[in-house]
Amino acid sequence: MVPVNIKFARELQSHLADADPDGGEMFQIGTCALHVVHGAYRTAHNEVNWQVHVLLHSLYYLFKDFPSRHAQYVETTKSALFSLRFCAIR
Repeated sequence: MVPVNIKFARELQSHLADADPDGGEMFQIGTCALHVVHGAYRTAHNEVNWQVHVLLHSLYYLFKDFPSRHAQYVETTKSALFSLRFCAIR
């Protein structure tokens, strides 16, 4: 029996390969490594003084409560996926 997260990762990789054969691949980090990867990213983020959280907050509020921006975004990108509100803590 394959654990759910491994099965999901395999199916997602297969779906991505079928959707765009020349596209990139998912970066395989193994299982149960979310906290390790998050910690490494946070350390790098703090070390180089990136301001990614400012960008993510700004993007969220750019579309929040503006249906016209939603419509223009969907028309331009052909995607109806919008980011969720960013939270800097886990």
